[in-house]
Amino acid sequence: MVDHLTLVTAERGLARCRARELAAALAELGFERRPGRDDEAFGSTRVEAGAAKRQLLARGFEDREFRIVLEYVRQWGVL
Repeated sequence: MVDHLTLVTAERGLARCRARELAAALAELGFERRPGRDDEAFGSTRVEAGAAKRQLLARGFEDREFRIVLEYVRQWGVL
């Protein structure tokens, strides 16, 4: 069985207030905060990447304000 992990991060240089708005929107969508090395990421195993993008665009965010990474994970290791 293969699961997925959708990770969303704010683009570098995004204004702090806009990054906070993005974080709030992601929390409302069911994403959990995942501290990263340099950036703060938000992850979800329930929301797929395409759905996350559509919902963020519908909330007024632009493509250039965030980055989405989709990882596939097998139950016994990374694919």
